[in-house]
Amino acid sequence: MLRYQNNAFRILGLQPNVSMHEIMKRVNEIKVKISLGMEIVYEYDFPWMGKLDRNEHSVINALQRLENPISRLKEEIFWFWFETDCDTRAINYLTQNDREGAHNAWNALITEENPTKKSMSAFMNQIILAHSSVIGEENNVRYKDETKKTKEKNITLNERHWKNWKVVINRFTLLASNELFREMVKNKAERIDDPRLSTIKVDGICDNFLQDIVEPNFAFMSHALISKDYQRVKEHSSLLGEDWIPNDSSFPSEVLRKGFNRVLSSQTDLLNRHAQNAAKELNRVEKGEKDADKAIIDIYSKLIGNVADIIYEGSLVDPNSISDFALAKNEIAKVI
Repeated sequence: MLRYQNNAFRILGLQPNVSMHEIMKRVNEIKVKISLGMEIVYEYDFPWMGKLDRNEHSVINALQRLENPISRLKEEIFWFWFETDCDTRAINYLTQNDREGAHNAWNALITEENPTKKSMSAFMNQIILAHSSVIGEENNVRYKDETKKTKEKNITLNERHWKNWKVVINRFTLLASNELFREMVKNKAERIDDPRLSTIKVDGICDNFLQDIVEPNFAFMSHALISKDYQRVKEHSSLLGEDWIPNDSSFPSEVLRKGFNRVLSSQTDLLNRHAQNAAKELNRVEKGEKDADKAIIDIYSKLIGNVADIIYEGSLVDPNSISDFALAKNEIAKVI
C-alpha cells in the first residue's frame, strides 16, 4: 500500500534511471546529513504521497531494494517514468506541486484510450499520479472514538474520490493487457542489465502487475472492516467487481480470491470454529432424550447469534462468493 510513499527512488530523491554509483553517492550523502541533524529535502519528495521518513533504516532498506534487480524493476515500474521530454516537463510541474499542470502536459500526448508507443510513458505517469493521489488521500482517514461500534471518519470520502478510484483501476486493467507495456518493462529490465533479472522473472512481474495494483484496495478494505465502516468496505468491493471493467481486461478471479482470503482470514477461521463447535454440541444431544428439541433450538440460536455479523461482513467483502469464506459458509449451512 505504501509503494509510492516508501518508493526507494522517493526515499533517495532520485530519478529511476540512475546508476548504482549515483545511488551509493546519494545514500552516503543522506547518512552524513542525518548524522549532522540537517534537514533532508529533494525535488521528488511529492508531499501528496504522504509523510516521508528518511531515517537510516529506511535509507538502507531503499538501497537494498535497488541492489536487487527484481525489486529494483518493481520500484521503477511504480515510480514516474522519465522516457520523453514531455515526461521531464510534466515532472517539473510536479516538483512545484502542480499536479494539474503535470496532468495536462501528459494529456497532450494521449489521443486515444489505449496507450501507443508514443504515449505509453505519459499514460503510465498519469495513472501513477492519480493512483498515488487517491491512495494518499485515503491513507489520511482516521477513525474517531474507537470505543464506539460505529466510528466516524475525520475525512469524508466523497463521490469524486470513488470516481477517481474507478478511473485508476480502469486504466491499470487496460494497461496490464497491453503488449507495449510489457515491451517497455522489458526495456527497463535490459537497462538494469543484471543476469539475475531473467526473462521469466520479468514476465512474472508483468503477470503479477494487477495483483500489486489491488493491494491497497484490500488493505483499505481490511482497515474499514476492523472499524465497522461497512460503506467503505462496499465501495472498495464494488470497485473490484467485473460489471463495469472492460471484459478483455478484468481482474483475474485468482487475484480477487487471494485478496479476499487475506481480508477475510479471521472471519473464515471464526465461521469454521463456530461450525465445528455447533456440530460437537449437536453430537452430544441424544436422540429421543428429554428436551432434545429445546437443546437443538438453543444450539441453533447460539450459532445464528455467533455468525450473523460475520456472514454479513463477509458478504460485503466478497459478494460473489469466490473466496474460502464461501466454503466456511457452506460448513455453517451443513450444521444448520
